[in-house]
Amino acid sequence: MQSLALVLAATGAFSQVSNAAPTPARQEADLKERQLLSVVDGLLTGVVGTVVSDLNSLPSSTTGTAGYATALELLQSVTPTASPTSPEQAISALSSIYKASPTPNNLYAALAEQVAEGLTGEDVNSVVSFLDGALTGENSEVNVNTKNPSITVYPQASASDAPYDLTEAQLREVIYIPDTFQYGAPGAPQPVILVPGTGDTGYTTFAGNYIPVLQGSTIGDPVWLNIPGYLLDDAQTNAEYVAYAINYIYGISNQRQVAVFGWSQGNIDTQWAFKYWPSTRNHTTDHVAFSPDYHGTVEANFISLGEALPQSVLQQEYNSK
Repeated sequence: MQSLALVLAATGAFSQVSNAAPTPARQEADLKERQLLSVVDGLLTGVVGTVVSDLNSLPSSTTGTAGYATALELLQSVTPTASPTSPEQAISALSSIYKASPTPNNLYAALAEQVAEGLTGEDVNSVVSFLDGALTGENSEVNVNTKNPSITVYPQASASDAPYDLTEAQLREVIYIPDTFQYGAPGAPQPVILVPGTGDTGYTTFAGNYIPVLQGSTIGDPVWLNIPGYLLDDAQTNAEYVAYAINYIYGISNQRQVAVFGWSQGNIDTQWAFKYWPSTRNHTTDHVAFSPDYHGTVEANFISLGEALPQSVLQQEYNSK
């Protein structure tokens, strides 16, 4: 199952790099920093074309856990062969991949083309290495938050809240509170909780956009959630982390209401928190949703190779109930 988890986490990382909302002031600089700007060299040929063909055939040619292991092995053989010199070329190259006829049979073939076209600054080997050793520092899912809230948040913030399956220690430690956080001090910006999407942590999702934009601003004061398992586990459990974080950050921030910024599955988790932990509604002013998949997403079906999928992916399949 390790190869399955790695390939899905890599999928999430590449999706975030390709699609996460850039900030207008830093868009061009960030593109350059991530080596997204060089020359597109046209159609993929040779070894890349062969890899794409092999990846496209995976759903019908593999069974058991071999499919994801094979996908990971094939993706690791692809390196960038070109990269665009402008955002317009990047958009054109990305469109040519997803609008090609025939279209890719699965997301992994499309990712191979993304890597080869230089549409990300990383190849799969570097992403896998990062994912294997990344959960430290600002990316840590085991953080020490000793400040106790001024209200009761566990086991319930109100009598109408659902019970938690996780311990308070588990719920609290995924919250990363940077040294810049002002805890709702007079004149400080509103606390903002950043919730990641499938295959990502809060830090990897927002490090290139809303963390640097909000820190030091008058708009919001960010903390973020590094939820265990890259949000591949049960979304209902992932929602517990969000529900607790809303009430906890409210309770340690002079009872200042928070805003929640969610990416993809992070919005499902946030909405679940609002539904089953009603106390969170009074502690939140805004829920800003980026790419929410409330109706599910065809991308969840797109990554299937006919094998067992993680719970949160099944829950996000299009039309899933």
